[in-house]
Amino acid sequence: MEPNWLPPLRQQLSLRKKGGDRLCSLKWSSDGGLILTLLSGDPLRTLTKVGRDATFQELKQKLLRELNVEDRHLSFLRGAEPVGLDERIGELNGVVLQQQEVPLSEDGFSLLPYQRSAVEYALQRAGRVLLGHEMGLGKTVIALAVCANYRQDWPVLVVAPTVLLNQWSDEIQRWLPDVPAEGIQVIRKVMHMKNKQKVPVEIRPTAQFVLVSYGLVVGQMQRKGVANGTGGQSNGHLRVAADGQPYRTVIIDEAHALKDFKTQRTKTLIPILHTATRAILMTGTPLANSSAGDILPLMAAVIGNRIRLPPLDKWCTHFCAENRAFNTGYRTINRWTGVCKEHEDKLSELLRLFMVRRTKEEVLAELPPKRRLKVHLELTPSEMGPVAKQQQLVSDFEKAAKERPEGGDEIDSLPSHEIMKIFKLLAEAKQTAVCDWLHTSFFDEQAGVKTKVLIFAHHKCVHDKLAEFFRKQLGEGSCGDLWVHITGDTSPNERNRQLTTFKSADGCRFAVLALTACNTGLNLDIADTCIFAELCWTPSALNQAESRIHRMGQQASRVLVYYLVAGGRGSPDEIMFNALARKSETASRVVDQEKDHPSALRESQLLTPKRKRRSNDLDDAGETPEPKPKRPARRQP
Repeated sequence: MEPNWLPPLRQQLSLRKKGGDRLCSLKWSSDGGLILTLLSGDPLRTLTKVGRDATFQELKQKLLRELNVEDRHLSFLRGAEPVGLDERIGELNGVVLQQQEVPLSEDGFSLLPYQRSAVEYALQRAGRVLLGHEMGLGKTVIALAVCANYRQDWPVLVVAPTVLLNQWSDEIQRWLPDVPAEGIQVIRKVMHMKNKQKVPVEIRPTAQFVLVSYGLVVGQMQRKGVANGTGGQSNGHLRVAADGQPYRTVIIDEAHALKDFKTQRTKTLIPILHTATRAILMTGTPLANSSAGDILPLMAAVIGNRIRLPPLDKWCTHFCAENRAFNTGYRTINRWTGVCKEHEDKLSELLRLFMVRRTKEEVLAELPPKRRLKVHLELTPSEMGPVAKQQQLVSDFEKAAKERPEGGDEIDSLPSHEIMKIFKLLAEAKQTAVCDWLHTSFFDEQAGVKTKVLIFAHHKCVHDKLAEFFRKQLGEGSCGDLWVHITGDTSPNERNRQLTTFKSADGCRFAVLALTACNTGLNLDIADTCIFAELCWTPSALNQAESRIHRMGQQASRVLVYYLVAGGRGSPDEIMFNALARKSETASRVVDQEKDHPSALRESQLLTPKRKRRSNDLDDAGETPEPKPKRPARRQP
């Protein structure tokens, strides 16, 4: 049974969905309200504070606010003739309301058909939209094309991860050449020196696009002695335009960062988006954690306070699969997870009412196929010993926690870092096996592979081991020439230099990248092989990383993605891989409406190479032949 808040929410959202010409009949109700009804018979809404003595101009102004549409797109007709706006409403006499087709400003943009369709979708919703296209399909140019239609609402605030700010600046200059270089201001720090004193960075009055990172727009000044302020002052001056007025157009890149109402970034940015007239959110992974709870904050950000939304607990009770208890190490918390299968269709329907999305399979027939391969790394018992011991410790703790009587003391016997220690130990255990596999696959004389390769890792110990491995294989001074290494600590200038080298130098074949710092915003279609030395719990992070190479511009005949999974059944890697497959399937059903479609992770081919063996040791099916039994040792006399 549907909750009572769902039908009106669906109805109000559907008003934003209607494109093209829309006609509504107008009539007076018995209690004096003005009823607007779609010609399909569906009621639109009732206006109670409009009288017969009001003019059509007054009615139009009220409807502009109520329907969130543009002045030039709304008119009244009597028959085929327009109604004068200074005419009084009176008895209406066959007057209908027309919401006209939204014209699309080309503005020099060369858009592909699916991109033009997305721009039209956004304009039909007055520039408030979630662009959910898969990574690599040009969400940036779509957002800029939408902005080009609303120049009266500039300057534009663009909030994006730090590593994407330079890319945004380049794309603005490419697609909007009439915007001068001084019209783009990239905010890289909060403070600067002025008259030998540290003062807040000011927004230039000439700035038409202001680019700022999540950290700066949300954070606070921590330094003491700030002019005209004190330590800990809010970065509020970065959240308004140079004249102190709210931004009327706001773009949020990687918008899945707003998936939780409780985070500071969501608390800060949603009011900014509510105040703005245009709000363009961009994410290729709207269901980042495969939880229905991720959708409501994005909906709240896009539609603003124009539509009343249900409380989060009611939303999650209806759409989520379960309210699951998690042990943090200090206490037990409840978290809504998954999507209720019974309501997947309804959630997908609501999502489509404020999100436009295309997948690569839908629009890029010429894109090369992506082939995923699961590589089972063989670890020795001594390597897996510390991991198994830590897993047993956590298992014993969870068992004891479940046996605690209700109302007992809070769980405080196992700090949370002990749980995360499993993954650190696994990283240490598999790092040598990872390097052995890389040596066999890319450096043996018979490997014969001359492609460009991305290698994603997370823990510092794995990065250090990979760096040691490549220095040994390619030479001590080879980093930056024959291979590149980018982590979260790499400076922006050094990062750009290394990326340029990787893309332009034929001899630079390998890029070792941080999974969390380099999985978004980079165009590395020069490579055709992607390797995950480590996994993570979030499918969207892996999809984002894969899309660095599987995107428009890829010229290879196929793209290869390797998942290096260590240990056997029950290992942390295996558990995580299976969990990723389940989450990926849920996201596909809700976001892409793919029913009964197995996760691409489940369809990945399984390879089980032996340590220190060459690639020709694999049989035709990709499996390693069973080793021959060892000859018994000779007895000593």
